[in-house]
Amino acid sequence: MANIYDRFGFDKDGYNREGFDRMGYNREGLDREGYDKNGVNKLGINKLTGYDKEGYDSDGYDCEGYNRNGYNREGYDKQGFNIEGYNLAGYDRNGYDKKGFDIMGYNSDGYDRQGYDKNGYDKNGYDKDGYNINGLDENGYDVDGFDTYGFNQDGINKNGYDINGRSEDGIDILGYSKDGFDVDGKSIDGFSKEKFDEEGYHIYTGFNLKGFDRDGYNINGVDKEGYDREGFHCQTGFNREGYDREGYRSSGYNAEGYDRKGYNREGYDRDGYDIEGYDIRGYDREGYDRDGYDKQGYDINGYDKTGTLEESRRNQEKSGKFDAKENALEAAFFKKCEKQIKGYYRDQVKKEVMKQYVPTKREYIDKWGFVHSDTIEPDVERANREINQRVNLVLSNPYFCHIDYVNNPELYQCHSVKHHFSGFLS
Repeated sequence: MANIYDRFGFDKDGYNREGFDRMGYNREGLDREGYDKNGVNKLGINKLTGYDKEGYDSDGYDCEGYNRNGYNREGYDKQGFNIEGYNLAGYDRNGYDKKGFDIMGYNSDGYDRQGYDKNGYDKNGYDKDGYNINGLDENGYDVDGFDTYGFNQDGINKNGYDINGRSEDGIDILGYSKDGFDVDGKSIDGFSKEKFDEEGYHIYTGFNLKGFDRDGYNINGVDKEGYDREGFHCQTGFNREGYDREGYRSSGYNAEGYDRKGYNREGYDRDGYDIEGYDIRGYDREGYDRDGYDKQGYDINGYDKTGTLEESRRNQEKSGKFDAKENALEAAFFKKCEKQIKGYYRDQVKKEVMKQYVPTKREYIDKWGFVHSDTIEPDVERANREINQRVNLVLSNPYFCHIDYVNNPELYQCHSVKHHFSGFLS
């Protein structure tokens, strides 16, 4: 059915024959230029600005000429790199071209297209001619064919001598042959060849030109390695097995593992006691520990740590054979004696013992002629054990003294120091 238009040329829906209403918009709400009432076309482009709400024109570029991916019409971003990451000159953001070389012609490892660095050396350290920074080829020879020590492949230096200082005809730099004589038959010391036997030993002295006899010892009785006829080194004092004349190594221990004082590395003698006189379980030869108690927990006077008397002695006390009061006083005095010994006497012992424990320095010359020096520090821990042993030894011997604690001086025998103290302790 054909549309009916009024006298103004609009149909019943308000559109003219061209499809636009009185305001100039078609049924899609767009004017003749394709914009809606807000001035925006189907592409979202604003009629006034020429850009959509995100700032891009109909071709997809912003006001600076870059699309949504950040590239301009030539295909480069704001930093000048294309989608592959290269600039107009063909280098990436790190300055390397597609083959991995920078503008100077070097890759990230610092080598050019021929494989050489800025100094002209390849990854193995050799230049184009095959020599390293020291001027040597891969076999260790320079351009003239000599190694770093000045010898060629035949072992001859520039002067025609080998590493032993001899020429091809066996003559050394001083003009002497291997037998030690020059062309006139004289040794470097002026000895005539006729004075030496077929084996090279002087017919009178018995020494060869190097100063050694048939057994390999010089006039001082020392061989080429520095060992005397008994097998001990003239400088270190040790034999080839590492022991000195007394049978001890440099560590201070003999083949059985004991030092000069008779203790092993764990600090125990052959009987199993340390320098303080205690075995591995902590008991001395009398069966008492470091606190003075035996394995049953009683001291030499029969008391335990709580002051309780041993049962057998309590029975003696009940029978009148044991005076508990007297025994307690004697035990108290023993403690005073022990304290005195461990104080003043220990200081005296320490001064005496420590005289033997001082740093020692030794020097010796090895077979190459180099001088060596060693400083041996004293074993302070061992010194302390020796001090304690001597103090404990004193405490284990009888000691007589006068005691003034019951208004009746009496003579007591206590297991204390061996010396005699005449006086009073309180």
